[in-house]
Amino acid sequence: MSYDIHSVEGTQKFARESSTHFFLVLLMVLLSIRQRWSLIGEQMADVVKNKTKSKYLFGWKLKGYKYLDKNKDRLYDSYLSIVESDLSDDFKALKLMKLFMQIDGFNTVKAGFVCQLVAGLVGCIDIHNERYYGINTKDFTIKKGIKSDIQKTSVTIKYISLCNKKGTQNLWDKWCQLLAKKDSKWLNGFQVSKAHYDYLRYSLVLFHRDNCKLVV
Repeated sequence: MSYDIHSVEGTQKFARESSTHFFLVLLMVLLSIRQRWSLIGEQMADVVKNKTKSKYLFGWKLKGYKYLDKNKDRLYDSYLSIVESDLSDDFKALKLMKLFMQIDGFNTVKAGFVCQLVAGLVGCIDIHNERYYGINTKDFTIKKGIKSDIQKTSVTIKYISLCNKKGTQNLWDKWCQLLAKKDSKWLNGFQVSKAHYDYLRYSLVLFHRDNCKLVV
């Protein structure tokens, strides 16, 4: 139920609205790397307001932000071209994963998270789901130094297959339930799930306000 409300009817429709909407989804994922989920809304608000001067952007996160800002229109157009194509879901997933892994800091797990948010494909097996399912995602991660496109594609396909076996919706719902039990910030899994969409909507309001544009 949470997935249908907050991903299918929430983040997925949000991402399709414009390159700005899509940019905010990618920003949310970028900021979520090695951070508590309960802190991401505050961090997004700070980045929207302060941009490259935000205290939450440094090192490869700053590099990733600059890449997103510069390439948001191209990324958005490529995303729409893929999801609106006649390709099978597996091929869509592979092309989207490769697109998102161009972003600094994004390996299979975070690229899979973006796919989950914007297309209802793949999923995010982070530390919480990794422990729950007893999976070592290092076996499904593209290691530094690998330059072969064939090897990168092989690892990416393995990760997509893993997520398909667990189920995109199941990974979302289970992650939200697990986090609600581990972090007292959350009342339940539904609230964790709802935060995905709430962070995006609030950041959009701030973005338009700070850029003197009307929300459409």
